[in-house]
Formats: sequence, structure tokens, C-alpha cells
Amino acid sequence: MSMPASVSAEERPGGFRTGAVVLISLCHMIHDVYSSFLSPLLPLLIDKFSLSLTRAGFLGTMMQLPALFNPWIGVLADRVSVRWFIIFAPSMTAVPMCLLGVAPNYAVLLILLFITGISTALFHVPAPVMVARLSGLHTGRGMSFFMTGGELARTVGPMAAVGAVSVLGLEHFYAVMVFGLLSSAWLFVRFKDVPIRSGDRRPVSLAGAWGEVRHVLRPLIAILFARGFMHAAIVTFLPTLIKHETGDL
Repeated sequence: MSMPASVSAEERPGGFRTGAVVLISLCHMIHDVYSSFLSPLLPLLIDKFSLSLTRAGFLGTMMQLPALFNPWIGVLADRVSVRWFIIFAPSMTAVPMCLLGVAPNYAVLLILLFITGISTALFHVPAPVMVARLSGLHTGRGMSFFMTGGELARTVGPMAAVGAVSVLGLEHFYAVMVFGLLSSAWLFVRFKDVPIRSGDRRPVSLAGAWGEVRHVLRPLIAILFARGFMHAAIVTFLPTLIKHETGDL
């Protein structure tokens, strides 16, 4: 963790910047911990706002909707330094997710979750690019660190949400955002002077990129759509089902 995030280190061919890669992986975990708060908090939001399951499910839809902008975010990431996306995303996700408990009505809930979805997209599209650039010739190793951070968040996030709301209550849940703010501050200190771009290649249009890889993307899109539909339905409503059956969050 002692290696500075300097431009000279980035320019070394094949160099693996362990400290920087681990830092992004940790912030990936912190970011995804916050983005995983909706499901465990959903039973409490249903009770507070007297939501039907349809309206409750639409909260998750609103959070996922900005993912439709991912191709255009990728185009933007090809043209600008991606470090600002990475730096501010933990805070942009933490703040709206931690304000769910003080939202005055259903419309504000939708707005907060839409902002979270934008932040999530802004983080997850360019972050792997940044990890790859910091990993040199060891891209697989770098991505393994990055994905480990995200998978740990799936385990820690629901427990953190339930633990925090049990101690603070839903109305004071906003205090938990401090860790996301600190994460962004940490990233800013480490990466503010690092002009890491997605690469030196000439940008390709979306149509051109699709033309090159459509034979791979077509089956992948179908598989991921089906998997995502099933995954979202189960993950979103499982805590609500358990709460309904047991009465224990």
C-alpha cells in the first residue's frame, strides 16, 4: 500500500501497482456495500410508506434503470480521464442510499434510487478500465482483486445495513454515509494527480464497436438479461419474504 500512485509508475510496461489496485478494490467493496442496502431496508420502507409489492419492486427498477446508459458512459470514459468517476462514486452512492430513511414520500425515494443508479453506472463502467491500466501485464490478477471487493460487499452489505438500522433506526440511518465520504476523500488524495485514461487507441463509435463484437454480444446479452431478471427478483424480495414469514429483519 506504500507505492505512490504516480504517472511514472503507470508508464512502466508490465508493472503491477499493488497499492493502487488494492485501494480501488477496497473502495469497490465500500461502494457496493451501499448499493446493496435497498433489499434489506425494503421491508422497513414498505411499512413506512405502506407500499404494495409492485411499488416496492419498482424501487429496484428505478435503481437499475441508469444501466441503460452504460454504452454512452463507456464512450465518455474512452475520451476523458476516468479517475473522477472512481473518486466521487462512493460518495454519490452513499449519500442517497443513506437518505432513504428520511425521504418524505415515495417520489423522493425514486429520485434517490435513480441517483444511486447513475453513480453505480459511473463507477462500474470505468473502474475495470482503471484497474487494467494499473495492473500492467497482470490484468487477470488486478481484476481478481477488484471482483473480490465487489463479492465481499454482497456479504457485508446486508449485515451492515441491518446492524446499522438496528442501532440507529431508519430515521437516523443517514449517519452511515460517512464511510462513503471518507472513501471518496481517500481516493481523491491518492488519484487526483493521476491522468489515467482508458488507453491510447483511437475511439471507436458504438456502431463500430457493435459491428466488431456482435457475434459475441448477442448471446451474452440474452444470457445476462435472463440471469439479471432472475437475480434481481430473488435478491430484491428475499429479505421482504423472510421478514413477512418470521417478523424478524
